[in-house]
Amino acid sequence: MLDITFDGISPQRVYDRLLEWRKASQFTGGLGIYPSSGFVHIDTRGRNAIRRGF
Repeated sequence: MLDITFDGISPQRVYDRLLEWRKASQFTGGLGIYPSSGFVHIDTRGRNAIRRGF
């Protein structure tokens, strides 16, 4: 599991790009966005999942 942030790039933009990559079969795993905390969560559970925090 990995929680990521990028200076100057919103969590929504990071999440959207990762979702595009997952839809293009570039990886399989869970994605979560936690806007109020300012990070995106990625995991490699071997199946796709979506999480949305506050």
